Amino acid sequence: MEYLNLYDNDGNLLNEKGIRGVKTDNLIGIAIIFIQNSNGEFLIQKTSPSRKSIFATTGGHVTYGSTFKETIIREVAEELGVDISKDEVVEINTFIKEHYIQKVFYLKKDLDINEISIQEDEVEFIDWFSKEKISELILNNKFRESNIEGYECIINNKVLNKTLL
Repeated sequence: MEYLNLYDNDGNLLNEKGIRGVKTDNLIGIAIIFIQNSNGEFLIQKTSPSRKSIFATTGGHVTYGSTFKETIIREVAEELGVDISKDEVVEINTFIKEHYIQKVFYLKKDLDINEISIQEDEVEFIDWFSKEKISELILNNKFRESNIEGYECIINNKVLNKTLL
């Protein structure tokens, strides 16, 4: 059983915990990250068949007692076998949806795909994708819907008063 932080409808952390998979009237937290290399490509994964075989960026649920930033650092380590520091990661935006609050992070880093160790029960494969390839995936409904808004913020540089690209 995995316990999650719960948030109110304004995104404020509550002093309550939820159980993953159990519906609640409060919001759960989700953290995602877009990793971009110096060629302008993004590290995109295809999720495993047990996770619907969809293209997405790395991310996960905010476990009880964790922050969004701690969550994204943990998820990158778990799903990709890559250690990143909190100083490398930039928070770019927050979205509140019907059942969750999602914080979107960004990391500019060149990683060697051959040195990445994917978590095979969650990730089928990873590769560097151009903006054009990601746009094609979005048009064909093959990109995780909850990742699209964060991706568009990055490519349109609408990111909490920061310049990324």
